[in-house]
Amino acid sequence: MSTGSDDVKITSATDTMTILTLTDITSADQDFTVSATSHDQITNFSTTNDDIKITGALYTAVAVGKTAPTTTLLAGSGATADLDAGGVIIANTNEKTGNAYTTDFGDISAITTALNASLGSDGAANEEYVVFIGDSGTVYGAYYWKDVDGDSAISDGDLFGLLATISGAVLVAADVDAAAGS
Repeated sequence: MSTGSDDVKITSATDTMTILTLTDITSADQDFTVSATSHDQITNFSTTNDDIKITGALYTAVAVGKTAPTTTLLAGSGATADLDAGGVIIANTNEKTGNAYTTDFGDISAITTALNASLGSDGAANEEYVVFIGDSGTVYGAYYWKDVDGDSAISDGDLFGLLATISGAVLVAADVDAAAGS
């Protein structure tokens, strides 16, 4: 941890928002509102100085079945994440949504399409993840995802919700720490 850093802990999937059971990821009926009260907001984030910590019950959930649950994965350009290895995935800057977060982060169709491009194919049923994806600038969405059917894609039947938005910098793997008791 750096001197003068700000550490933000996310300990629960349901801290400030509701988890949706997806029934039709192509329908606007599944969209949710992105507002000041719909999720946590982390502003003025300084990459490599500030830290987001996935801990508590949320860490326990995302660690189950993973070979290296403390590892935050950064999917490279065009690459896909190793879903068996870690429970936290940051989509690379080339796998961002096309619009500002106010447009895309609540649009289930847009966000699942963008995130699914970064996901691997080695997940298992009922595994849980925290996935991060950026907008067209320097705002990221942190989402909870439970792959209920084990198809390694955010799809109908899965559980999904926006945990937080992070603004101020492009995230790197070292910005997110997933560990018990951190």
